[in-house]
Amino acid sequence: MRDVVTAASRVAYERFDGTSTTLIGDTPLDVAAALATGARAVDVAAGSYGEAGLSAAGAHEVLSDLTDAALVLAAVAPWLPDRAAGS
Repeated sequence: MRDVVTAASRVAYERFDGTSTTLIGDTPLDVAAALATGARAVDVAAGSYGEAGLSAAGAHEVLSDLTDAALVLAAVAPWLPDRAAGS
């Protein structure tokens, strides 16, 4: 994951540290990669791993799927204002 963050930093001319990065995955290994870099771990329990396993691995958020854009946005960037509430 560090290579991806480095590449993004070069393209955007900004530094992306772990606290400003979210990794979306679907395995405990994805959770481990996010946590190793200080990134937010959002996992989708639509594959081989269920919500309990991904939560136990340390995911910050576990979603059942990615069909609800507002729910995904809230999980990926919880610091953004709640647009549904008119903020």
